[in-house]
Amino acid sequence: MKILAPLVTIVALAGSAGANADPSGRAAMADAARQQFDRGAALYRAGEYAAAIATFEQGQRLDPHPDFLYALAQAYRKQGDCSRAIALYQAFLATRPPTTEAARARANLERCPLPPAPTPTPPGAAPSIAPSVVPPAAPAATGEDGGTPWYRDTFGDALLATGLVAAGVGATYLVLGNSAHDDADRAANLADVERLAGDSVRDRKIGAWCLAGGGAFALAALARYALRSSPPAGPDRAVRVVPRAGSILVAWEARF
Repeated sequence: MKILAPLVTIVALAGSAGANADPSGRAAMADAARQQFDRGAALYRAGEYAAAIATFEQGQRLDPHPDFLYALAQAYRKQGDCSRAIALYQAFLATRPPTTEAARARANLERCPLPPAPTPTPPGAAPSIAPSVVPPAAPAATGEDGGTPWYRDTFGDALLATGLVAAGVGATYLVLGNSAHDDADRAANLADVERLAGDSVRDRKIGAWCLAGGGAFALAALARYALRSSPPAGPDRAVRVVPRAGSILVAWEARF
């Protein structure tokens, strides 16, 4: 019987709306508005609450009778929109309906939970703001020892560049020395032979020295890269390049 109460209430309102005069002294609903009310009540009974709301609102525009307020409140509550239903119940009660209708409206109003009241902010207190989360920056590329990677080692790169330049110079002088030697073989007089032969010996020595130095610097660069790529655990190690008269010494030092 409790489930049928809303339907009975709307049907009762429809009956009172169709009468010539409301028992409470309210004016009767206009005929065109009563037709919309009856259609909306039928849709409400069929469970088509959205269509019932639209029909009730059409009738309310024709005649703003208080019964439309209650009917709309019932339809919105059944549809799950208690915020609108509460406002409509309160608007209906403000029209001072008969005692029986007012009691039904209050009973249905209690079925709608009131929205939670906002928490008041103490005077002078700043509103709380959620802290923004800043994602951590991506770590820079590093070598295994936590430093810069081997290919960004300035000292190692300088050693390698020096070795390559020295090797290129050495190769150039070897070519010049070989060319001078060939010219000496083809020279027409002894003075040209001696001069070209001397140039050939000199250029070949310079080329050989430069190639040797370039190779030493390149080996030192490779050793430096190897040290940078090795894990830090273990004895301390270092590579030293010591120029000497007539040669270059590349030393690998380790501390145990």
